[in-house]
Amino acid sequence: MSKLRKGHFGDTDISKIDWSRQFKVVIHRVFERGNDTEKNEIRHFYGEKKVEVVLSFRGDY
Repeated sequence: MSKLRKGHFGDTDISKIDWSRQFKVVIHRVFERGNDTEKNEIRHFYGEKKVEVVLSFRGDY
């Protein structure tokens, strides 16, 4: 997750994010604010299917 800009999580200490438990917020935040490199990092980390399912509940990015 080193490719993610900390600014996406300005309201949170990025070192305290529980990437497993808070995956929905992380995925949405990166797809709302991130660039293609960051989105690809999220797809790689969580898997394409998980990202697709999470994003389907809030629209396309």
